[in-house]
This record gives sequence, C-alpha cells and structure tokens, in this order.
Amino acid sequence: MVVEKKTLSKMAAVRKALFEGVEDPSDGVAYLGELGITISKQQFSTYKSNIRRLSGKPTRPRATPVPSGKPEAPTVAKVLASPTGMVSVLASIKGHVDALGASQVIEIIKMLAK
Repeated sequence: MVVEKKTLSKMAAVRKALFEGVEDPSDGVAYLGELGITISKQQFSTYKSNIRRLSGKPTRPRATPVPSGKPEAPTVAKVLASPTGMVSVLASIKGHVDALGASQVIEIIKMLAK
C-alpha cells in the first residue's frame, strides 16, 4: 500500500512557521526550506502580512503623534513677521504705558536692555 505524502501550501507553511515563533523573513525562509518548501523572503513577508491582517492583528506598529499638552508659544520673530504682528506688539506696549505710566515703562525697558 502506497501512502501519499501530504504537502503544505505555502500559506499554511508560513502559518505554521509563525505559530512556531519564526517571525523574521530570513529565518522563515530557512525554516520552510527544512520542510522542503522554497519561498522568497518577499513571499514570506507578504504571506505574514496577509495572515496578520486577516486575523485582526496589526501588521506593524504605527507611529502616533503624541500631543505636547500645550501649544507652542509664538516667537518674537514670528509675531513681527506676520502682517498684524507689529500692530499687536505696539498695542501691547500701549496697554502697558496706559497701565504703568510712560516713565515706568521706560525704566523697565532700560533695565531689560542691560
């Protein structure tokens, strides 16, 4: 009586390799070579991605931007470069002059200029 040897499809062989913990395509090609199955690294990688996609597992980790928590403060150069930048800076200075008086603002500017 002759018993036919049942061979695995390439997809089934890759599933078996993944089940055995073989994740790297180079290692997978070598593992499948031991089973008598010839496959390229690209084929192994494609089968692996398809198996993971169909099973609902992520194929590879995705980078997600992490919010910084607070918005970036505008720099003086950015403010002055904008069309309304100088106007807003002068309005801010005017508000300080009105609140503190001109002589106080001049003293503050002299102190900061040192």
